[in-house]
Amino acid sequence: MAYAQKQVKIYYDSKWKVCKESKAAYYRIAKMDEKGKAIGLVKDYYITGELQFEGHYSYIDKYDNEKDTKEGLCKWYYKNGRLSQEAYTQDGFFDGLRTHWNDSGEKEYEAHYKKDYLHGNRSTFYANGKLKTSEEFKEGYRVENWTTEWDEGGKCMKTLNEEFVKQEVHSYYEPVDLPHIKSKIIEGKGMLIKCTLDTGFTQWLTFPLDDTSNFTLESTMSYKSGNEKSIYGLLYGYKDMDNNHFFMLNSTGYYFYGSMLDGKISGMEGWMYSEVIHKTSEGNKLKIKKRNNQLQYYINGQLMGSLEYQNLAGNFIGLSIVKGPLEVYFETLKVRQDIGALNRE
Repeated sequence: MAYAQKQVKIYYDSKWKVCKESKAAYYRIAKMDEKGKAIGLVKDYYITGELQFEGHYSYIDKYDNEKDTKEGLCKWYYKNGRLSQEAYTQDGFFDGLRTHWNDSGEKEYEAHYKKDYLHGNRSTFYANGKLKTSEEFKEGYRVENWTTEWDEGGKCMKTLNEEFVKQEVHSYYEPVDLPHIKSKIIEGKGMLIKCTLDTGFTQWLTFPLDDTSNFTLESTMSYKSGNEKSIYGLLYGYKDMDNNHFFMLNSTGYYFYGSMLDGKISGMEGWMYSEVIHKTSEGNKLKIKKRNNQLQYYINGQLMGSLEYQNLAGNFIGLSIVKGPLEVYFETLKVRQDIGALNRE
């Protein structure tokens, strides 16, 4: 049985909610049958008349566009007529390759999806078209912790930018929830580590760093509550309590860095005071740079000193409270590891 077809014009506001013409920012032209099935190509326009979208729908709801179901290849456009985005869809989900360009026509990223989840490769690009980053996903999660990144000259590095924005299942750390120690993600704040024990607590993350190449490790952390003299900071290249590297501070303005090798501390002669350290809840950024045979230590962008490089003993990075009671937000963790030349193709 054939259903009657008619052309409809639907108006949408700036948030793509169905509205009256007087409040519209966009409008849609489509042919539909009596059951809401779209017939042929559907086109959306800016209210000023420029094409904004074209694609197919298996269903269009004239009153609630959240019920609309895209199907097949869809294209979005800027007002200047350039292609903004192109994506394959199925049953209303992104499913297949999705590509985005800026309004100058330069490709910015492309990614593969499966039912709206990243699934496969996601890549970003420089304005000249050369590959900038590449990473692999499976059902919304990274296959590896690292992203491969190239600078514009072709130098390659592995990077990780962890902002602790939501509680997820990660392959490189596992949050803890015990009576006296906790580590959990607080939205908009970072990873909160709380310890009421004198023995302290460290949230371990597994990150193998290559001793033969340069690397950068940095984290922004902020005091929340507890003993202001209590020590917190970063452990890295950690094998055990007798073999590790560290960069620590407290909220009264003191810092200390160095390494523990076979139970012997080497590094600074003792704790030092610096006005660079923020003594309130404002975050402090600790950064360690390996440059050839030197380790350089920075607080809030200022070089505090350097040491001769000692080989890393292990593969763990620790977000650490040395002694409680103390609560600290670890807002970010960024790791960059040079890996030399690697073909972009």
